[in-house]
Amino acid sequence: GKIMLETVEICKHLATMGGNMLVDEKQTELCKTANSHPMQTADPYLNLPEEAWPNYKLPSLEDWVKQLAPVLKKLAGDLGDGPFFAGETPGYGEAFIWHNIENQ
Repeated sequence: GKIMLETVEICKHLATMGGNMLVDEKQTELCKTANSHPMQTADPYLNLPEEAWPNYKLPSLEDWVKQLAPVLKKLAGDLGDGPFFAGETPGYGEAFIWHNIENQ
């Protein structure tokens, strides 16, 4: 097999193998959004002590929230009235997005 090192590639592979989540380009873009700043920046804030944040060149918590707000607003618009970004069926990018939102 092939060694996969990128989070988005691994998520897509698992969704394809599982067969229960939609796999398409829109989900790939959603997963990339989840795996990049400012969405993914929730992880170091939650998993590192505050004293360690400067070592990772993180923005201040206040600045991060300011950067995060427009991304969340766009995601809310993209979600629309459906239960999922993909409509009635969840896609693999959604799992990562909802995970990050839960962490925020």
